[in-house]
Amino acid sequence: MTLENRLILSKEIRRIQSDAHSGVFLSREEERELIGKYQAGDKAAGDKVIVAHRFLAVHEARKKMKGRYPADDLIQDAYVGLCKALDTFDLDRDARFSTHATFAILGETYPALMGQTYALNLPVSRVPKMIFSKLRKAEADIRLKNPSMLQGELDEAVATKMGVTMEILRAVKNIMDGSLSLDAPVDVNGESRSFVENLPSPDLTPGDIYEKKNERENEKSMLSEAFAAADLSERDLAIFKARRLTDKPKGLWDVGKDFNMSGERVRQIENKAFEKLKKAAQGIRGKKNEKFNARMLDL
Repeated sequence: MTLENRLILSKEIRRIQSDAHSGVFLSREEERELIGKYQAGDKAAGDKVIVAHRFLAVHEARKKMKGRYPADDLIQDAYVGLCKALDTFDLDRDARFSTHATFAILGETYPALMGQTYALNLPVSRVPKMIFSKLRKAEADIRLKNPSMLQGELDEAVATKMGVTMEILRAVKNIMDGSLSLDAPVDVNGESRSFVENLPSPDLTPGDIYEKKNERENEKSMLSEAFAAADLSERDLAIFKARRLTDKPKGLWDVGKDFNMSGERVRQIENKAFEKLKKAAQGIRGKKNEKFNARMLDL
C-alpha cells in the first residue's frame, strides 16, 4: 500500500470513528426491521444500516489496496456497493446483511481494480456482477447435497448451475480470493490466453516474492490458530483432514471404514468440525481487524 493510500485510509477511519452512530452493532432482528422499513420507503431506516456498516466497506476496500489504485476512489466504490446491497438484500433469505454487502462491495470494486492493477484486460465485461454474490451460495447448496464431491467436480457443477464457462468461473474465484494466477484467462485482441503467454517476463520481483511469502505465512498462522481455538478431538481432526485437507480427499465410505463408522456419521463429524473451525477463524479475524483499526488510528 502506498503512503498516500495509507494516509487516506487513516483519515477515513478517523472520520468514521468520530461519528457516534458508526459501528453501532445491529442485531439480526434490528437489521431486518430497518431494511424492511427502507425497502418500504423509509430512507432514514436505510441510512442507519449504511452508517452501521461503514467500517465494513472501508475494511473490504483496504483489503484491495495492494496496487496504486487511489484509495479514495476505491473507498467510494465500496460505499456505492454498500448502498446497492441495501436495495438488493432479500429479506426472505436467512442471511446477515454484512454477508450480502461484502459481495456487493466486491462486485462494485473489481472492474476498476482489474483495469488498474493489470496491464492486460481481464474478461471483466463477460463476468456479470451477480455471479460474485451468487457463487458462494451455489457452492454451499451443492456441497450440502453432495458432501463427498471433490473440488473439481464441485466447480463443474457450480459452473453448470450458474450458466457460465469454467474459464469464467475460475477468473471470478481468482478475483474473489484476492489473487490472480499466471494461468488465469485474459482477453488479448479478442483471444483468450493465459498471463504466462502474454507477460514479457514471468519472473516475480523481490517485492512480489516477499508479499506472496508473507500471505502464505499469514494463512498458515491463521489456520494453526483456528485449529487450536476450535479444540477438535484427535479423531475429529483426522476425519476433517482426510476429507478436506489432502490433495486427494477420501470419500465418506472410505473414511468411515478407517474409523469404523457409517458414512453419514463421518459427514456429521466433518460438518461439525468445519463449523467449529469457521467460528474460530472468524473470531481470530475479528480480533486482528480490531488491532488493525487501532493501528490506523495511531498513525
